[in-house]
Amino acid sequence: AYSNFFFFLNSTPNAYGDRLYLSDIYVVNADGSNLRNITKEFQPDAFSNPVWSPDSKRIAFARKNAAVITNSDGTKPQEYPIRDIHSILAWSADNNHLFYMDRSYGIYKATVDFSSIEEIPLLYEFKFPPLISLSLDNKWLAYNYPYRSEQGNVSCNQIRIVNTDSFQDYFVYDYEDVETATTNSSIPPSSSSMWFTSINWMHNNSQLIFTQYVRYGVILHDFEALFTINIDGTG
Repeated sequence: AYSNFFFFLNSTPNAYGDRLYLSDIYVVNADGSNLRNITKEFQPDAFSNPVWSPDSKRIAFARKNAAVITNSDGTKPQEYPIRDIHSILAWSADNNHLFYMDRSYGIYKATVDFSSIEEIPLLYEFKFPPLISLSLDNKWLAYNYPYRSEQGNVSCNQIRIVNTDSFQDYFVYDYEDVETATTNSSIPPSSSSMWFTSINWMHNNSQLIFTQYVRYGVILHDFEALFTINIDGTG
């Protein structure tokens, strides 16, 4: 997959009224050659979130109420009805499982034939789409959860990780640690909004790198900073 990438061609809005757009999924060589439309045999739809299998032999993507798996050239598509599917997130490192999100922002782990589906029991229920990031070995899922502080005046975030085998959920970081980002400021983040704009895994699978946006003070000063942290919350 390192010599290929995807891009989308959006066209007209669809008839569902849910802000989805009709689209196709293409595969193209990294030098721009050999452009292929892998969804041209389907009826027009809102195709989204294509992901390569780790062995680069297959592609999984979502459409309305269905997950689709094809060969990397778009041949032999297999479609699996999944009600309210939102997006495909990733393949497992062994090529045997897929992770996906539904429109209620629940996260699921399914066998590639969708004969077995387990919901990952995250600690919180989401009202908005969370940031989701799977470690490169797919053993850990990092996510954020927005909440309000005990004072009730701070819209904050928390980063957590969950083991994709045992489903054990662990705390990593929350807004109280934001003081490390404001040590050069004379205005404390007492009435503030702090949220993450990205969460990703470092290549060693034991650290996260994230971007945090902070708004603080009476006059609403703000800044954005980039952090790394160990998954046990240290460093």
